[in-house]
Amino acid sequence: MAVNPPTISFDGQVPARAGLSGCVPDEPGVYVFADFRGVLYVGRTDCLRRRFAQHLEGSHNRWLTAALSRPLGAVSFGWVLTGPAGQPSLERSLISTFRPLCNLAMNRS
Repeated sequence: MAVNPPTISFDGQVPARAGLSGCVPDEPGVYVFADFRGVLYVGRTDCLRRRFAQHLEGSHNRWLTAALSRPLGAVSFGWVLTGPAGQPSLERSLISTFRPLCNLAMNRS
């Protein structure tokens, strides 16, 4: 049990469902998919809207595709707007902090 669980302040968040890509900004940033298990995946992109839709259609990460097709509770998509220069360090920090299941599984395959 975490005494001081990590937190993140998102610039926005939507349910991870088809048809909601218009609610996601067409800007660069770092993003997180999460459900009842916790953070499932952390990624970065130059276009959050496009990447959101791509993941919902079928991710390059088979573990995330499986998690999104069989969620535990509601799946959310949250993002932090940041330009390309700030993305790698924020992504690494979030992966290190939250240890997302799908990032870890992808790196072991």
